[in-house]
Amino acid sequence: LITSSVLAQSPVLEQNVRAELTFLASDAMQGRGSGTVYERIAAEYVGSQFRQFGLEPGGDADSNGNKGFVQRVALESVKFVEAPTLTVTAASNVQKWQYGRDFLVNRLRTPQIAGDLQVVEPSGTFTKGAIVAVNLPEGANQEQRQAAMMKAFTSGSAAIVIPETEANKKTREVDEQRLPALPPKIPGTANEAFAIISLRKDAFDTLLAMPAGTRAEFGGRTETAEANTSWNVIGILRGSDPAASNEVVVLSAHLDHLGVNESLTGADKIFNGADDDASGCVAVLELARALAAGKRPRRTIYFVGFGGEERGGYGSRHFRDNPPVPLTQIVANLNFEMLGRPDPKIGADKLWLTGYERSNLGPELAKQGASLVADPHPQQN
Repeated sequence: LITSSVLAQSPVLEQNVRAELTFLASDAMQGRGSGTVYERIAAEYVGSQFRQFGLEPGGDADSNGNKGFVQRVALESVKFVEAPTLTVTAASNVQKWQYGRDFLVNRLRTPQIAGDLQVVEPSGTFTKGAIVAVNLPEGANQEQRQAAMMKAFTSGSAAIVIPETEANKKTREVDEQRLPALPPKIPGTANEAFAIISLRKDAFDTLLAMPAGTRAEFGGRTETAEANTSWNVIGILRGSDPAASNEVVVLSAHLDHLGVNESLTGADKIFNGADDDASGCVAVLELARALAAGKRPRRTIYFVGFGGEERGGYGSRHFRDNPPVPLTQIVANLNFEMLGRPDPKIGADKLWLTGYERSNLGPELAKQGASLVADPHPQQN
């Protein structure tokens, strides 16, 4: 993909990497929160670099029909106007618990979730579409809890209910009056129906005793919230081969991070996101600089920064649903994520690739000399 002769013409220099990374992860960028003006500034900055490198703009056109590098991703939102509840019903036996007073919820994507209640052991089979209450062992550690959550998600369960930890309990008691936030969605699409509910211990014990056929529902009253926008940035390097240039390789990273959390104590409330994922953005920038300066690749290269990743992958989903070329012409997408710190499992001089075993891309890159290995953390799915 990038040869020594290309690097000789446009070497990847520490001063460039440091300059780009320092700006993107600076306090001035306020953590590049998803859908904020700072995410847009990140997109405009990367786009300005693409322009300097001589790339073709792949973003939106202005009122005069002139294309730019930045692409707007329109989003719509709703918000809770009352504390949502978890209700389970078995014949005439109805139990109802309230958010904040009785439980917390994470990974919430939709305001209403319903399904049959399934009480299951961690080693059992989780049912697709069910709300599963997992009977974790007393004192289950974080790894066991994470494994149950991942199993529920990958099984297609609508939600997982687990007993709260002491940390959950303290957070719940402090934030009892705060309503859970709902992420935006792309108009005309539906967010995934999945949630992680950590329920008060005595309530969880009641849940475990409910009979087969119990119906479970989570939800609360909502209203339309203020419209939101996320931002992508797209630069194009056209391939040199008349036939092969119809095929596209995408090199991407996500622009956004977690922004600012005003509820934190202490002076520093900014999540700067140097590793996740300013480092990936810099990788894309430096590959764009090197490839644009050298002999043109045979295939067309799209350099893309996605917005809204941390809140639901909105930028990448918009790109997928509105592809600049038919998806069948996109032969590969290498997404660069969290390159800022070495992984102790593989050492400082290597990269690891999620999905290495799912195609011949990883092995082929390694065969061509890339310092690339398979995912050393397969247990994390």
